[in-house]
Amino acid sequence: QFSPKNALIWTTWEVYYLLGDDKNNSFNTSFIQLFNSEIIPEAIKNKDEDCCISCFKSEIWNSILQSLLDKYPSEYIRKYYVLNNMKFKETYSSWSEKVPPGLTIHQIDDDIFERYSDTELCNDIKVHWESINKFLKTGLGYCLATEKEIVTYCYSALAGKRSYSINIETKEKYFQKGYATLVASAFIDKCLKNNIQPVWECWDFNDISNKLAKKLCFELSLNIPQYAIYPVEEIMLQNTAYYYHFYKKDHSRAIEFYDKAYDFSKKKKKDFLYISAELEANSGNTKTALDKLEEFVQTSTNLSVDTLVNNNNFKNIKNSMRWEKILQYLDKKM
Repeated sequence: QFSPKNALIWTTWEVYYLLGDDKNNSFNTSFIQLFNSEIIPEAIKNKDEDCCISCFKSEIWNSILQSLLDKYPSEYIRKYYVLNNMKFKETYSSWSEKVPPGLTIHQIDDDIFERYSDTELCNDIKVHWESINKFLKTGLGYCLATEKEIVTYCYSALAGKRSYSINIETKEKYFQKGYATLVASAFIDKCLKNNIQPVWECWDFNDISNKLAKKLCFELSLNIPQYAIYPVEEIMLQNTAYYYHFYKKDHSRAIEFYDKAYDFSKKKKKDFLYISAELEANSGNTKTALDKLEEFVQTSTNLSVDTLVNNNNFKNIKNSMRWEKILQYLDKKM
């Protein structure tokens, strides 16, 4: 009888999930071999920009992944929320009455795809589903639309036996109007009527998504570590710089990787040098910041004096003679 103790799930959107007995040494050894001999080489061959590996509350697997991904040190937290059904019903019982004039809520079906020909919606669904037909047969989605375009949409990115994982997208010009709340309310309402449990997941650094989840009466259930992999070295250096800069707030390590990314690109990607100069200035490394800024302005074609003067990241170096010379040089150059 086939009764596996472990599984490695490989999704179409390049996320791997480790499941089962984390103490199964045979599986762990096989996974390490597979990772080094197939997963990474295949990703490099396909020039994949990134992929993720996720494991559920396992110190053993976390340790293995941290060791394997020493070159790719990007560990993030994925937050999983479950809906407080009663609270949602009490809070959003009249959501349909709040749809603004000129906008309509539609369930996503064949007619919606034909009527709007929304490439963004189609492509988004195809990331998570084998085909649009499979989505229409098994999944669920709602959109908020004008006569001419879809404003925002909410659909099941994943489908379990009695559960849907939610994905929401809003077009930028319609941000901060409450439209995501409306279309999500329609989606959740339909799920509950069909005895399906909606599930919300997002990155811990995605403040907007976390706030929207709580607003819609979702409650935090799990924090799951996910490890980002960047097989292409140039992308790895760039994203690791971003990781330390914006996620870990470790300016010293961020500077290190911005500089490596700048050197690796044969000094073609000037923005890395500029950001590195900003961080050096913020860290009190005046001389190094000025050295990098001087190099940047000598080759930059789109930096103006006003932009530089108004950049508060350089406030610690604005009293120096070299700063004044940089401004004079830039003014003559422009």
